[in-house]
Amino acid sequence: MNNENLSDKLPRREFLRNSAALGASLLLPKAVFAKNLRAGASSSDVIVLGAGLAGLYSAYLLELQGFSVRVLEASGRIGGRVLTLDEIPGKPEAGGNVIGPSYARFLSLAASLGVEMEGFPLAAVQDRGTALHIGGRFIDRKSWPTSPLNPFPDPFKSLAPDRALLRALGPHPFHTQIDWQSEKFSALDCSAAEHLADQGFSADAIRLLDINCGYGNDLATTSLLSLYQIQQALMSATAGGGNLIRVKGGNQRLPEALAGSLKNRVLLNKRALRVASHNGLVRVSCADGSDYHGAHIIVALPANASAAIEFNGAVPQLQLDAISSLNYHKVYQAHLLVEGAYWREQGVPANLWSDGPLERIFSSSDSSGRISNQTIWINGKGADRFDGLSSAHAKETLLAELEAIYPGSRANVKIARLHSWQQQPGYRGAYATWRPGDIAAFSRKLSQSTEQIHFAGEHCATVARGMEGAMESGEKAVYALVNSERYS
Repeated sequence: MNNENLSDKLPRREFLRNSAALGASLLLPKAVFAKNLRAGASSSDVIVLGAGLAGLYSAYLLELQGFSVRVLEASGRIGGRVLTLDEIPGKPEAGGNVIGPSYARFLSLAASLGVEMEGFPLAAVQDRGTALHIGGRFIDRKSWPTSPLNPFPDPFKSLAPDRALLRALGPHPFHTQIDWQSEKFSALDCSAAEHLADQGFSADAIRLLDINCGYGNDLATTSLLSLYQIQQALMSATAGGGNLIRVKGGNQRLPEALAGSLKNRVLLNKRALRVASHNGLVRVSCADGSDYHGAHIIVALPANASAAIEFNGAVPQLQLDAISSLNYHKVYQAHLLVEGAYWREQGVPANLWSDGPLERIFSSSDSSGRISNQTIWINGKGADRFDGLSSAHAKETLLAELEAIYPGSRANVKIARLHSWQQQPGYRGAYATWRPGDIAAFSRKLSQSTEQIHFAGEHCATVARGMEGAMESGEKAVYALVNSERYS
């Protein structure tokens, strides 16, 4: 894909532009438009906790309908897990990395707010692709099916290890995009590793697949049902074709533009401690001693941050137990500045998939096609090792591991930043994952609304994932809120 602006070339762009003008007016019951819920000392109709995409999109939709909204954000920045590292040349993404052509809400909102999208520059031809490094050596993809290092059962030996997991599971059994939460599929809410073992995968084969498990911290503690849901979501997202894109200047520009479009500015450093309902209002008490009142509240926070709030009986205990039990995927990143194409000395592409401590390396190029940035991306249990090290020790260990794979690389890269989502305040990891039994036990409880308290966040989405899932959850929360007023 070239680097030209895609604002007029994306699939369904004209449809998205037209629908953006309508906003959420097709979503919400007309009977509640512009209804004023303020009463007494209430500061806003609705208080939204969290200035990530779920919270900001909720606020945006509510304002379109005439509600007054106040967004409170615990940290000092806007965007939540959409994080562009602006201080690093090339502005790599630490979270909210991928925008697919099927991200209709995201693209429609970007068009409405005048946020430009662009394609990714193509790397030079010799740098494209992903090298396999297994058992301490590079393996040509063509020779992988017959390699002695290939531990997969015979029917699966042709699958490259970086693309094997979801294919090895077999096709998902769903007919609709909400079937994964249906009781009739609850028997699949079991360990993915046990399922693979039943399919003939050895312990060594499962260990290799674990490296590519970006959907749970290891396959033994990841629900097979959740992997089928991911498989279905990916198939749906790519069904219409198209390429991955990004926001010009960094993906964080969209939540920033969204926050800037709101009538009331987002209040930062407002960590909610308690939520209480009294005399028809909801009061939010923050760590800095401030209080905010509204007729409703939308809690658009990661589950562990929600679990830290005292709800004083306003939320059912079973729902609080579900929120506090939710698991998160660990991701450890090292963002590199590249000065020389060190990988060419090995005659391999710039990206890497390995069974060693570095796991994966993703490369991005500048407008000239030169690889300028790389991200070492370590998943799940592999992240634990580096989380336990000091920054200086982690950097030295990463560079030593890189040098062991690519002799001479140390002189050609600089680690600009380390980032671990599970070490950030208010986060347990990069995104929610499902352990065996979790989906059947509580997946539908996470987003349940009370009369005045509603929940959003990517973990509350039913169909979409990632940034689009966060926005879907915001829509669901707003719809629940508006309907609670309509029928109250």
